[in-house]
Amino acid sequence: MDGDTLRMALSANASPRVVRLVSLEWPPYVGEQLPGQGASAMVLRKALAAAGLELHIEFMPWARVLETVRADTSYLGYFPEYYTEAQEDLFLFSQPMGASVLAFAEQRARPVPWARLEQLAPYRVGVVQGYVNSREFDALVAANVLQTEPVVDDRTNLRKLASGRLRLAVIDVMVFNYLLALDPSLTPLAGTLRLQEQRLEEKTLHVCLRKGPAGEAVLRALNSALAGLDIHAEQAAALAAMTPSSSSH
Repeated sequence: MDGDTLRMALSANASPRVVRLVSLEWPPYVGEQLPGQGASAMVLRKALAAAGLELHIEFMPWARVLETVRADTSYLGYFPEYYTEAQEDLFLFSQPMGASVLAFAEQRARPVPWARLEQLAPYRVGVVQGYVNSREFDALVAANVLQTEPVVDDRTNLRKLASGRLRLAVIDVMVFNYLLALDPSLTPLAGTLRLQEQRLEEKTLHVCLRKGPAGEAVLRALNSALAGLDIHAEQAAALAAMTPSSSSH
C-alpha cells in the first residue's frame, strides 16, 4: 500500500499521518509521564515513524479503554494488548511489538508453594479488572476452580497483598519491579513483597486496530515496519531507559 492510499484511508478517521490510539497507565510499558510515554510507546512510535506516521496517545483507566475505542471512532485502536481470540472478532491485531512475562506476587513471609494451579483453589487471587491473565489461569477462573478478587490496578493489588488481604496477585514481572523500586507509595513494601520464581506465562504485546479501511491500512504499514525491527532488542533498550537494573525478587 503506497503512502497516498494510506493517508486517504486515515483521513476518514483522524488527521492524515496521525494515528490516534488509547492506552492506560501501566509503567514501565506505557504511562503519560514516563520517558517517551513508556517502553511500548517508544517501540510503537519508532515503527510508525518508519511508516511515515505519527502517534498520538490518549491515556485513561483500563476499564474505559475498550469502551472508548468502541464508541469513539476518532480513535483507531488501543495498545498494548495480549493476544486473545475473543478480541479478534472486534479488532485487528498487529504483529508482536513486545512481550510480557506474568508471575504471582506474594508476601516474603507467607509464601504459597504450588505445582499445579488447581492447588491455589483455597486462595483468593488478586487480578486487575479486565486484564487477560495466563490462558490456563483464566480457564480455571471461568470454570470456578480458582477465586479472584478484581481491582482497578496493580498498585491496589500490591497494597492489598502487603496488608494480608490477599495471598497472591497476578502481575507482569517488569511492572512489579518498576513499581516496587520507583513508585514512592510502594517502595516501602519492597522488603515485604516478592515475585515467585515460577512464571505463569510469557505473552506477546500487540496493537489492536479498529476493523475497516483505516485500521487495515495502518496494520499493513505497521506490520511492515515491525518486521524491520529487532523487537526484543528494541523493547529491552526502551525498558532499560526507565527501569531499575536490580530485580525485586
